Amino acid sequence: MSQLARMQQQRSRLKRDAARHRLRGLIGLLITACILAAAFLSQSSYGGAAARWMRQLIAASSLTPKKLAATDSRARATLEQVTAATAVADRVTTATAVAILMARPEIKSVSDLTGRSIAIDDRQSAASSSVRIAMAAAGATEIQLTTSQTKAIDRIIGGEVPASVLTLASPEAAEGFPEIAGFKIFRIPLSRSAR
Repeated sequence: MSQLARMQQQRSRLKRDAARHRLRGLIGLLITACILAAAFLSQSSYGGAAARWMRQLIAASSLTPKKLAATDSRARATLEQVTAATAVADRVTTATAVAILMARPEIKSVSDLTGRSIAIDDRQSAASSSVRIAMAAAGATEIQLTTSQTKAIDRIIGGEVPASVLTLASPEAAEGFPEIAGFKIFRIPLSRSAR
């Protein structure tokens, strides 16, 4: 009889696990559908409305700090939120006009970054001179844009640098980029001559 009870418990566990896997798959599909819908809408005449909608969608879908138990969980949640927001911004951008910069909370304005090292990923490093010119125009002179094997987002979350260039985006995508809890987001227009 005990063997029958164990088999029934295993069967019950397998059913619960299967339901969890189906739910995770469904959530993944819904997120993908939302990103694709946002990309499609941004290409239509409703692009401005789509940018505002994306900001609300990403903010609503992120984990709340109260649900996060440890610092690692918060860092992971921040990373996931920034990654999702950056992916949406990249998808809806056809021509870059704005550098999206994420800074530590002690950075109150772009000028606070004067003389500091700022992380940038390899894929944006081709536009380093444009970003430097734009940041100087915004008040941060003599900055150093540095690349590393570690992603720029990981470098700022880990406290290695005071700021990080997340992506280069269109004005609409930059407007729709969400604020990130515990960090400051700056949207720095690139000059037309520097692009």
